[in-house]
Amino acid sequence: MVTCTILTAQTLVLDTDQVLILGEGKIHMDSEAIDLTLRGHPKRPGFRLRSPALVRGTLAHPSCAIQSRDAGAQVAAAVALGVLLTPLASALAFVDPGLSKDADCGALITADKTLRQGEPASPSSP
Repeated sequence: MVTCTILTAQTLVLDTDQVLILGEGKIHMDSEAIDLTLRGHPKRPGFRLRSPALVRGTLAHPSCAIQSRDAGAQVAAAVALGVLLTPLASALAFVDPGLSKDADCGALITADKTLRQGEPASPSSP
């Protein structure tokens, strides 16, 4: 959706063979400022941090960081598992079963078209 000079991604979907990435955020076209949050959902088992990637900065100079609050909680869970069970058990906090499936792009496009039918038509240019 475009509102004046702000691009708003309410549902951002990037689907690859390895991972399904879901996100949301805004891009301010006047200042070129980026404010996106992306979450990866692996399709295969493996290790990962369950923290979203934060894309900030500008279009010319974007930066990427990991949301520390979620990463801290995952590390705390790893420490607790290591203390309560065995040090090797701490790795369990980082295991992801990789159960994500491919995005149903057809359904997403249909849902978007359905939502847009309820919006007023954009004004035509003179």
